[in-house]
Amino acid sequence: MIPIPSKRLASALNLKQRELVALVGGGGKSTLLFQLARSLNRRTIVTTTTKMGERQTGSLEVVEAAFTRPLELWNGTSPVFVRAGVKDGKSIGVRPSLCDNWFSDHSLCDVVLV
Repeated sequence: MIPIPSKRLASALNLKQRELVALVGGGGKSTLLFQLARSLNRRTIVTTTTKMGERQTGSLEVVEAAFTRPLELWNGTSPVFVRAGVKDGKSIGVRPSLCDNWFSDHSLCDVVLV
């Protein structure tokens, strides 16, 4: 395995200016998700469609998607972590269609990381 500096993750993954990226697999997804979010200089929404530990937020601003128009106050200058809520110590994921809606709105974000 060859380590890739965080600042070069986007180019190593050949990410374009606008991307919807879904990470799957058996380990390391959260670490990669948050490192990638911090390395991008773009309006980036980070979320899950399953569950994550409640405190696994990558030190990002957290927005509860249960609110109407949850990203209305987000200024887009730093990545944001969006979840549907918290239950039993777990962040509850959003509906996959919500990720599609965010990505379709060019005025809202450049990148959605799931």
